[in-house]
Amino acid sequence: MISKGAPKAKLLTAGTQNEAIQMVVDGKADGMIADFPICVVAVYRNPAAGLVSLVAPITYEPIGIACAQGDPHLLNWLGNFLHSLEKAGYMNDLKEKWFASRHGCRR
Repeated sequence: MISKGAPKAKLLTAGTQNEAIQMVVDGKADGMIADFPICVVAVYRNPAAGLVSLVAPITYEPIGIACAQGDPHLLNWLGNFLHSLEKAGYMNDLKEKWFASRHGCRR
């Protein structure tokens, strides 16, 4: 993704998000790409560093649900919650909002 949007950028990698943030704070990297909440927290935790975060996301990635294997109570709760949303008609509303409307995200 970055190589297409910024072909002259030099890609640096870090082992963790905190390491990447520190590289930016220390001036070893000009910027970083991460999930929006990570960027906002980096700005918040480093007020003296002069960090800023983009307001608009670069890409859209759908959110999924993952849980530990072997947790039947959580799986049951998630299943019931999603089923309740479906039966109440909210899933259609969400589908319309995010995938069909002009204002939502598109695939």
